[in-house]
Order: sequence, then structure tokens, then C-alpha cells
Amino acid sequence: MFVSTAAARAFVEPDTGLTAFMQSVAKEQLSILRHQKYPYNQLIQDLRDIHRNKDIQRLFGISMEYRPVSWVDLDDVRIHTDYDFGGDEANDIVFHIVEMLDDRQLVVHVDYRIHLFEAHEMQRMVRQLLTVAEQIVRAPQQTIADVSLLLQEEKQMILTSFNDTSADYPREKTIHELFEEQVERTPEHIAVVMDDKQLSYEELNRRANRLART
Repeated sequence: MFVSTAAARAFVEPDTGLTAFMQSVAKEQLSILRHQKYPYNQLIQDLRDIHRNKDIQRLFGISMEYRPVSWVDLDDVRIHTDYDFGGDEANDIVFHIVEMLDDRQLVVHVDYRIHLFEAHEMQRMVRQLLTVAEQIVRAPQQTIADVSLLLQEEKQMILTSFNDTSADYPREKTIHELFEEQVERTPEHIAVVMDDKQLSYEELNRRANRLART
């Protein structure tokens, strides 16, 4: 399959509604059709010449293709065209979205560079893509900022599991006694951080002692 790549820009503002954003993208796509005969490779070369920068290799590294597919009936035989990917993709990641019109299904193929990404990373990206699509279908009136890439179980893991830092400690000792023991064990370790400043346990202990004497 041969395609002509036409570059377009989309400005994403978090407060923009999803419907309005998709309408603006569709309008932009229609407006650039008059440039579709401008070769993408020539565009890259022209940008190199204009900016005097030979390092410009491409405008994007991730692309998405949408393709509707229907069955073809020849007498009593139903024919469906399948697609194989030759491994010569120029981009780092390509999402191929195939809509099976007769079966009312969506099939997602991902073509990616294996030296840059692991299979589990691609699986997570596909889940996130489907999660976003589901949110858009359910509530197209929401804003871009309202859309989450995380599944509900991932949110739960971040909010609860990752923050479960409780630990047992000697109940008969006071907090300052436990702190002084920690100072003895790891005096050079970082105890507190605020903005671009940090204090080790030993430094924090010295400051606390000076404050206690005043």
C-alpha cells in the first residue's frame, strides 16, 4: 500500500471539549488536502534547507492508521483481505486500527521497533488507547483534561498499593529516640527534601539539637 503523508498540526488545550477538539482536527485535515501532492520526503529536505539543519530526519515518530474493511461476496465464497507488515516501517510505533464493518469489531495491530520497546509496553499502550476510546464514546462532552489513560485497577494501585508504606516499629520508644537511632545507622542519607534543598540525617539532627537548646 502506498500512501501520501500530509503533515498537520493540532494544538491540545486541556480545557477544550473532546467534541470541539475532534471537530478542529477534522477541519485541519480537510484544509491540508490541497497539499497532499507535496511529497513528505521533499518537505523534510526543504525544512533542512530552510533551517540549515541536516539533522531533521522526520516530523513525528508515532503514527496511526484507520482502515474500514468489509467482506467481499463472490458467489458462495466470502473473501476477506488480511494484511501483513513487512518490518520496514519508518516510524518507531504505528497503530493500525482495522474496523471490521460486517462483524462490528475493531482490530488493533501495533508495528514497533523491538530495540526500543518491549511487548508488555505495547500491550499497555493498546489498553490505554482502548480506555481513552471508551471514555470518549461514553462521555463526548467532557474535556481533554477529564480523560485518563489509567484503568481503574491501575488508579487503585497507584493510590493505595504504592502508597502503602506502613511499617512496624518498637512501640515502647519515642519518635525522637527512633530518629536518633536512624541518625547513627545512616548519618549521610537524605532525611528531608524541600525544593532544591536537602538535609542528611546528621545535619537535621544537629539543627534539631540547636533548636532544642534555645
